[in-house]
Amino acid sequence: MTESTMLPCTALAVKKMIEAEGVETYGKTAVVIGRSHNVGLPIAIILGADKLKGGFDMTTVSCHRATPQEKLSEVCRSADIIVSAAGVPGLVEASMVKPGALLIDVGLNRVKSETGRDIVIGDFNKNVTQVDCRMTPVPGGVGPCTVACLMYNTLLAAKLQAGL
Repeated sequence: MTESTMLPCTALAVKKMIEAEGVETYGKTAVVIGRSHNVGLPIAIILGADKLKGGFDMTTVSCHRATPQEKLSEVCRSADIIVSAAGVPGLVEASMVKPGALLIDVGLNRVKSETGRDIVIGDFNKNVTQVDCRMTPVPGGVGPCTVACLMYNTLLAAKLQAGL
């Protein structure tokens, strides 16, 4: 994954966010919840790819909305990074997160609040904030970074087309 390679925008946003955190990833464990072709699968590939090729050298476990809850809990408890893009509100609970983990919430779920208003929430349950970890917000986390990555890809495409 070089400077002349376009990545799906949300996967690129997750990559940039992990790089910005400056966490050590070599040999660590990541769990990606979600297997869509544009989000989950590219993120899993980037996390597991060789650092020399733009990846993170992580052992990556891929799960999805049909992964049994007990298995999902087990793999998440061992993860240094959890990226959830399943689109299931509150899927990841505090009991599933180890202290010090980096949580990237790509989930975008529209639900009714207690007052009946439509709100947007992610895949991580609110109780995850009780764990000593770092977590991206929803809304306002991966979404704006994805838009910035769209602009990045647009510029890159123009440069490639112009032969620059």
